[in-house]
Amino acid sequence: MREHTAVRRMWVQNVVLGIGAVFLGVGALAFLPEITSDYDRLSFADSSTGTKLFGLLEVSILRNVEHLLFGIGGLISARTARAARVFLVVGGAAYLMLWAGEQLIDLPGSSSARPPGTADTWIHLGVGVGLIVCGLVAIVLDHRRTPHR
Repeated sequence: MREHTAVRRMWVQNVVLGIGAVFLGVGALAFLPEITSDYDRLSFADSSTGTKLFGLLEVSILRNVEHLLFGIGGLISARTARAARVFLVVGGAAYLMLWAGEQLIDLPGSSSARPPGTADTWIHLGVGVGLIVCGLVAIVLDHRRTPHR
């Protein structure tokens, strides 16, 4: 008879698994015309067309694919605790750089630049800080559990 062994994951792996699932969900939902306003104006890279997920977050095909890829990266990274911690810190840093770029770069006529203070920019800041904090907490907790030689 075959024994079933429970999969033991560290909390950081479960957090990253959840983050990956959320990003996959957001990326997929933004392709649904029932959930995305002005869906007929969805463009490849221009997120200033008025197409918005839940009527709040500006979307484009490229941004949706980015969210899907980030979600897949989260699911893959959740396989080990170390990869999950790296995903959190590196992913958080990427979101903070995106937020900083949105604050500093104001190119007239550029469709990729968005004005500071939009819901998207604040979400990027929150996601970046949240990911890094979770990653650093995981690193500290892991460091405390590991016996020092």
